[in-house]
Amino acid sequence: MLIANVAMGVKKPNQLAANLGISRQAVSKMVSELVSQGAIISSEDPDDKRGVLLSLNPENDRSVHLVLEAMEHLEARLSAIIGSDRLEVLRIALNLDWGEP
Repeated sequence: MLIANVAMGVKKPNQLAANLGISRQAVSKMVSELVSQGAIISSEDPDDKRGVLLSLNPENDRSVHLVLEAMEHLEARLSAIIGSDRLEVLRIALNLDWGEP
């Protein structure tokens, strides 16, 4: 799910931690692994010299496409099962701040 979040434009590790409901330390470990595997790129945040910005490695465009396609398929299937109104309510609930993990 980390790569999916980055693919959807989430660039900061603290936002990834919030989205995934895990600690910043866990995100940091996952990011280190994905950077070493060449899946994502970590660069200095120009607005915060202590922070980093994450992006997908452009050499993995096919993988990104497959992740996004799978997510769209899952969302369409879930919508068919629970209905689009309930899916929207679920989306809103999942995007709420749930506090610290």
